[in-house]
Amino acid sequence: MALHASLLHRMDVVTRWTLYEFALQCQPPFETRKGMVLKIEHPDERIGWGEISPLPGRSQESLAQAKRQLLALLKHNRQPKTLYPSVSIGWEHAHHINTPINTQFPLCALLTGTRKQILEKAESVYSQGYRTVKVKVSNLSFIDAYEVLSLLSSQFSVRVDVNQAWSFGEALSFFSRFAQDAFEFIEEPTSEIDKLSLFTHPFALDESLLQLTKNELSTFSKLKALVLKPTIIGNQKKCARYQTLAQELNLLCVLSSAFESGLGISQICALSHTLGIENIPLGLDTYRLLKEDLLIPPLDFSKPHLTIPKPIEINSTLLKEIAHG
Repeated sequence: MALHASLLHRMDVVTRWTLYEFALQCQPPFETRKGMVLKIEHPDERIGWGEISPLPGRSQESLAQAKRQLLALLKHNRQPKTLYPSVSIGWEHAHHINTPINTQFPLCALLTGTRKQILEKAESVYSQGYRTVKVKVSNLSFIDAYEVLSLLSSQFSVRVDVNQAWSFGEALSFFSRFAQDAFEFIEEPTSEIDKLSLFTHPFALDESLLQLTKNELSTFSKLKALVLKPTIIGNQKKCARYQTLAQELNLLCVLSSAFESGLGISQICALSHTLGIENIPLGLDTYRLLKEDLLIPPLDFSKPHLTIPKPIEINSTLLKEIAHG
């Protein structure tokens, strides 16, 4: 993704910038969630914030690489040929100054863990008003997965996430026991991407999306949704390309989080508003895994919709300054 000249131009009129790093305590799979925050103080005294948090194991860039690119850009105005995805989304958000959004964003609850844990959380989120859930089945036995999905599909609109954990044969055999309309979609149903054109139920792509061309996607008759993680995909321009593709192929475009802080969550919400897809339930529930947050107060996920506070307030005690200019 080329760095926009308009963004470079904005640096000429910025009065002050500060780059911070953070490490938030959280539940497994991470002990801490590390990232950076860019603060831009504009000439008219408005302040913009952006989170840059590559996801270990998924992002193409490491946190160290993102830091080097940011510092080169901020200190020396060195224009790279491309910005790393996590850098581009945080950079863009800091420069857009977090324009107020008077919107309630619908949420999809994440259900993961053992059979018992999934059903217990399902009961909890149902009582909170949630009616859309994503169920991760990759760690369940086929028997437990079948029982869980059979129970939940009568109460919720269910998105199933296999995380490419099953072979094509296993996925085909398992889902053949369910009706075509049993689930909203099945995310990454198999590790055998080359056989997806033969899959029998509506499915979505996330991890494998960057590996496939438009022509390849058009051959998947059961493809229903594209799941976009802006931290992995990049800024508005890159996500908009996938949204346009989704419209051309008559697909849903669903935005999802990658263990960002509340600041990163606000970036995703702002992007969904800009793209005009804020009415599609967002997959932001990894936020519940954080034991602390950069935002004061923390975001409220006790309801099936999310409101981003405006203006946002950052807990500076969780930030460590690493550079300014």
